[in-house]
Amino acid sequence: MPMDSSQWIDVVEDKFKYKLDHFVIPGHYTEDVESILIPHGLIMDRIAKLAQIITSEYGSERIVVCCVLKGGHQFFSDL
Repeated sequence: MPMDSSQWIDVVEDKFKYKLDHFVIPGHYTEDVESILIPHGLIMDRIAKLAQIITSEYGSERIVVCCVLKGGHQFFSDL
């Protein structure tokens, strides 16, 4: 059963904005980055939750998935 849309996480730029002094920013990014929208840990936690949802819905059934987004391979491999 798909996740109820009332449980979705809406990322709104004005609501989720973390100051740079909470993070270690590589020197070559300091001129280009103004704030952090979604911290890495939050992304990794959400990927783990998606993996749990997929596992609970398909159980031991074998599934075939295909990543078609450019740059999506890192997300896909974490999932």
